[in-house]
Amino acid sequence: MKLPSYSHHKATGQAYVRLNGKFVYLGKYGTDESRAKYERVIGAWLANDRQLSEEEDTKPGTTLTVDQLFACYLEHCKNYYRRNGEPTQEYQSHVYLRNKISSIANLPADKLTPSAIDGLRQKWIAIGNSRKFINKSAGRITRMYKWGVEKELVSPQVWQKLTAISGLKAGRTNARDPDPIQPVEDAVVDAAVEHMPNDLAAMLRIQRLTGARPGELWIMHPGDIDRSGDVWTYVPRAHKTQHHGKRRVIWIGPKAQRLLLPYLLRAADELCFRRPSGKPWDRHAYREAVHLACKYAKVEKFNPNQLRHSAGTEVRKRFGLDGAQTLLGHSHADVTQVYAEVDNAKGAMIAREIG
Repeated sequence: MKLPSYSHHKATGQAYVRLNGKFVYLGKYGTDESRAKYERVIGAWLANDRQLSEEEDTKPGTTLTVDQLFACYLEHCKNYYRRNGEPTQEYQSHVYLRNKISSIANLPADKLTPSAIDGLRQKWIAIGNSRKFINKSAGRITRMYKWGVEKELVSPQVWQKLTAISGLKAGRTNARDPDPIQPVEDAVVDAAVEHMPNDLAAMLRIQRLTGARPGELWIMHPGDIDRSGDVWTYVPRAHKTQHHGKRRVIWIGPKAQRLLLPYLLRAADELCFRRPSGKPWDRHAYREAVHLACKYAKVEKFNPNQLRHSAGTEVRKRFGLDGAQTLLGHSHADVTQVYAEVDNAKGAMIAREIG
């Protein structure tokens, strides 16, 4: 019978051999040390009637560092966090996080402790990262270890210890809480729009009128718009709460219709809006383009998400909290409160009046 092969795990740069369905890591691929370990492990495996022994050097994953485990996990994330065939922002957040863990990156993966994570959190606090970012990042590391246990790359004990980490509580930590997102004055938007390409200007104004999230406009196609009524409806192919089984409807009133109409002349399955380069919009490109226009207009810089707050604030003043909740697509009123100081008829009525 053919012996299991000496193999290369490209994500970590390690050599490994798979025995009885488990990955045994051997050290850096191509080195004499890793090849010698391969021979030792195979010899012990054969002597044990083709079963893994309990010796330390044959336990899967014992030589992985935290960074190497992260590299493996990113391969999983790239396929898991996908929408419409493209990696989502959650995947990009994991890529960013990998560059923020240098103080623990070279630790053996099985030696990571809650105190090491706490030390990492203190570094993040010291450089000004927000409490929300820190809690989300610690949670992502713990989920990575849960995945590592499933793939038999780390021991269950280390993951169990990490689950004991509590999130930083508001008012009980030095980590900063960002200021609430504020609406942006329409006069500021009007000034910035004068320095934007037509596509970007239209997208920004439509966002202000409809309360749509930026990402819901980037993926809009002419075929997604139902124009059968006086108020059009748009159901995004993907949205923030899709994984919770929620349905998102965006109502498009007369003002937004006039802005959108030229972009509906494109093929039904073509994107309505693209960057001047022809590439699709993304969060970073959209924000940077808006910031640049603000600079040219010599107005205070604002972020695109503030337009959603502006729409929510206006609607709440005119139609109440439940009206804002309907327009913004929130399941709970307490979420809407963040955006503003469900039924189809109400959404259409609001859009008919303001959008």
